[in-house]
Amino acid sequence: MEKCTRCGKPLRGVVIVMELSNTDGCYYLGSIPHGHVSQGGFPFGERCAVLEGTDTVLSLSNRIAESYKKTNEDLQRKVL
Repeated sequence: MEKCTRCGKPLRGVVIVMELSNTDGCYYLGSIPHGHVSQGGFPFGERCAVLEGTDTVLSLSNRIAESYKKTNEDLQRKVL
């Protein structure tokens, strides 16, 4: 029996396949972003797919915030 990638429990009912990006290590529903390398599709239960999708959004948001912070600091150093 197939198991959920996130929790390891046997999958019953709806199975959601999420694609893992080898580029950033995040799972995506549908296809990965352009330019990323795919690790393939992995099965999740409904609840775990939602949690994994939330983790991806949070991870990407944190990366954007860090990039913004670094860019802002670099610009401030150049101005001063």
